[in-house]
Amino acid sequence: MIGISDPRMAGRFMGAQDGAMPSVLLMRLEHAAALGPCDRAALAAAVSTFERVPARSVLVQEADRPRTGYAIVEGFACHYRQGRDGKRQITALLLPGDLYDPQASILGGADYGVATLTGCLVAAIGAPALERLKLEHPRIARALTWALLTEASTAREWIVGLGTRPAGKRFAHLICELQARLQAVGLASETRYRLPLTWEDLADTLGISLVHMNRVAQELRDTGLIIFRDKILTIEDPARLRVFADFNPAYLHLTPPAA
Repeated sequence: MIGISDPRMAGRFMGAQDGAMPSVLLMRLEHAAALGPCDRAALAAAVSTFERVPARSVLVQEADRPRTGYAIVEGFACHYRQGRDGKRQITALLLPGDLYDPQASILGGADYGVATLTGCLVAAIGAPALERLKLEHPRIARALTWALLTEASTAREWIVGLGTRPAGKRFAHLICELQARLQAVGLASETRYRLPLTWEDLADTLGISLVHMNRVAQELRDTGLIIFRDKILTIEDPARLRVFADFNPAYLHLTPPAA
């Protein structure tokens, strides 16, 4: 994979787009706090560049001391760990509106990598700028803390799934989760969204083999729960899928705050 500082990436970056903050990031953060005009302007000013990053590019290596945060504007990225044998485990999926906060420097280095799974547009925000946002804008600080806490609650839900749900139900649960998260930023309907991941990506997310992944996907198709064609995921019966997956979206904390 190619890191974003690689010279082969030269000329692929775009400058900040007229100081505009992507709506998906604002929609995501405003699930935690109602951001005012000053907050929005400060977020926009903190973005150093908008960067077009190819699929399979490393943003942060394990053990790095990152000095840049990344907000995903378009595309899918992930947190991952890689074993000595090269086998990858995806530990989190980053969707449009999600933010990588470079707080790993507090721990002495990142204990996981961050990479794009598809071509992505990312907004780069330097660590000092992020820290100023937190100090000077309490609502932004609240929203960023919420984002980290929901990331942790999602990780706990995935761990629970590993111990309590067979692979088919875990895949159904992931389908429900992605629908809820994408709908929250305007990128999914109740029954349909674009899922640009490969079967390998999904297998590495669920912790199963590629053969097993193909089998559980076929089982969901055969039971009439989903249609997956040309990277478009269609949920045939959302209520039935949620029951099958034992899906409760409470862990995503997507209910906006009271006015």
